[in-house]
Amino acid sequence: MPDVVGWLVERMPELPRTRPIQVIPDWICEVLSPSSKRRDRITKVDLYLESGVPFYWILDVEERTLEAYAAKEGSWSRLGAWTDDATPRVPPFDAIELDVGGLFPPPRVEPSSRES
Repeated sequence: MPDVVGWLVERMPELPRTRPIQVIPDWICEVLSPSSKRRDRITKVDLYLESGVPFYWILDVEERTLEAYAAKEGSWSRLGAWTDDATPRVPPFDAIELDVGGLFPPPRVEPSSRES
């Protein structure tokens, strides 16, 4: 099961009341974790392509990066990868600039070890 999915309004103007939803998403985003990283990058990515999902994003919280892919001619084409200081236009949301840093929790600030 994907972490986040989305549909174009033209294909799904409102979410159906019944579950599971039978309409293939237009976009899927996986949020990597140490326990799911391998499955998200190898198994799920192929399943989504075979199922007809046109856009696949991978968020790596540890690295604070976004990778985006588009399905083209039976394989994934890499649209790009961005760090948390970027504001790209990434399909299928390329009508807006995306604040990649806003997709992640605030960075941890390590306490300094100052001597008094």
